[in-house]
Amino acid sequence: MLGIIKTYTNTSRIGSPAVRKPPPGSPPPAPTIAADAGRLNRLFWAWKLLLILIAVVSPGPGYDTSTDLWLAIDRDTDIVPWTAWPAQRLVSRLVRWDALYFSTSSARGHQTEQEWAFSRSHAIFTWLVAKFIPHFLHPSRLVRNAIAGIAVSHAAHLAAVLVLYLFVRSAIPSSEQRKAKIAYIAACLHIVSPAGIFLSAPYGEASYAFWSSIGAYCYLSAIKARQPPPSSQSQHIPTIWLVLSGFCFGCSALVRSNGVLNGIIFAADASVFIHRRLTHGGHKGGLESLVTYVAAGALTGLGFVLPQLVAYLEYCTGGNTRPWCTALPPSIYTFVQSHYWNVGLFNYWTLSNMPLFLLATPMFLVLFSTAYTAFHHGHISSESEKIHAQRTESKDPDEEPFEAAMFVHVMRRLALPQLLLAVLALSSSHVQIVNRISSGYPLWYVMLAMAVHVDADPSAGKNYTVGRYALFSRLGKWSGVGAQWTVRVMVVYAIVQAGLFASFLPPA
Repeated sequence: MLGIIKTYTNTSRIGSPAVRKPPPGSPPPAPTIAADAGRLNRLFWAWKLLLILIAVVSPGPGYDTSTDLWLAIDRDTDIVPWTAWPAQRLVSRLVRWDALYFSTSSARGHQTEQEWAFSRSHAIFTWLVAKFIPHFLHPSRLVRNAIAGIAVSHAAHLAAVLVLYLFVRSAIPSSEQRKAKIAYIAACLHIVSPAGIFLSAPYGEASYAFWSSIGAYCYLSAIKARQPPPSSQSQHIPTIWLVLSGFCFGCSALVRSNGVLNGIIFAADASVFIHRRLTHGGHKGGLESLVTYVAAGALTGLGFVLPQLVAYLEYCTGGNTRPWCTALPPSIYTFVQSHYWNVGLFNYWTLSNMPLFLLATPMFLVLFSTAYTAFHHGHISSESEKIHAQRTESKDPDEEPFEAAMFVHVMRRLALPQLLLAVLALSSSHVQIVNRISSGYPLWYVMLAMAVHVDADPSAGKNYTVGRYALFSRLGKWSGVGAQWTVRVMVVYAIVQAGLFASFLPPA
């Protein structure tokens, strides 16, 4: 098994996925989407099996016995039928930390105030899935709901990997061969993400990554649909894609509150539109674009506001009241995070938490550096000059100017929520969670994938966009070393994390 994982995650392999040998004299064909999807599917399940095996064989009840006490609540005897033992063993290893809240809420709904820190919509969805889990798998309703959460996480993670593949393959401004290679690498990186076992446990991370990836893909599709020449039949297609993007980002906010940060993408587009309208004017009817941006942003924000509204009606009406009910705005999520977990500006900045800051440092460096690269190489006021530069400086004949400008625009927009997430995680959150919540942000996967590809095929650096946007590109000859070690650290971290998680030990 270790040999399989090592083979699949080797940077030279993921940099050059296998294709059929072309006839002499003809260019090599790009791998088909179906072929790459098949390879990704096999790697995905091999990796998941490895992590689950590590978790299952972890010894003892773990540092905290909450899971064992939780499992004992819903059964009349301490004897578990041997047929149900595998399910109970799996649940006892994967229902750790916040997964206790997710699974309990799935089984009997939100009953305590602090449970509102965890997605109610995700709990309802896993509750519905649990109805299809057969009773013979385990007599405990709690265990069946936990199994449903684990199944949802695996399905959502695999879907997120495939959507990311399609997103990158559509975004890279190069030949079909290079598009396919970089997309394949990015998808592999998502599989071995530092989120690791959290994308298998009954958490919301995998579902968030799925909705976030679809939102990014819809946004990319909206930008691509603007490619000239426009036709009368397709003039509303960008609008449809943008609204779908806002809806998907709204669903991500229902799963994890940080999904609301994606709304800044549409806020930025609206700001640019207003700026250009005020300084250069615009044609009649151009306000349709502004309305679309506002609608997409509103759909994103709705995913955050709706749970707050439901909680307000439950806790702040009918003569009931809580301290957060009179706050402006009245947010139960903000209150419980601060009241029960001491989340707040610089609250986590203590000497005893220094090891956790060190643990999160590599991911912060990746998030900040990729966001900086996106902003540095993309400027709103110089889009036409950028296209001209790409035409003159690129040595890759397959790099189309519109695709290059589109890539610049989309990466710049995706950098905004990623940068906000990194700043908030560093200043106001339990800092180590950045290793798992970063799994739903496509930007850094794309740039690391380009760095791995350039290391495997140095000629890729002749592509203006790939060469400039690849992570570690400023390190010159050391860029390949940086990419290789980043991938290795990700793999090792996820493997070690699986054992620590199952034993209820940090990182969490």
